[in-house]
Amino acid sequence: MCTELVIAILQKFVDINPTDKQRIRIITKQNIQNLIKNNSPIPQGVHYALIAKGVGTSIEKEDVLAGDFVQFWTETWGHCGIVKSIDVENNQMELYSSFPSTNGYGIQKFSIPSYCYFVRLK
Repeated sequence: MCTELVIAILQKFVDINPTDKQRIRIITKQNIQNLIKNNSPIPQGVHYALIAKGVGTSIEKEDVLAGDFVQFWTETWGHCGIVKSIDVENNQMELYSSFPSTNGYGIQKFSIPSYCYFVRLK
């Protein structure tokens, strides 16, 4: 699962407590798409966790660097990972993540969707 990779990596740099893990895992019974439309921090996952903890800085996609973390949502699913590269002009990003097509951990290319939350460790 993508969130478990992000948690494992973050634990190398900062103390990740149960609340942080819950935020990264986006544990909620609420409708994610409604939360996104209402600008809730809950669907922002790793972005929300690091900002709330005071160890992260929100980054606009034009300023993203390799090593930044991201949580994103399409209309039907969400994903998180660590940015390997980003091409804003062509609306593409490569992530280190765990995804069914990687059969574990690997590198995956994604289009940058409208709901995309980038965060950098301070």
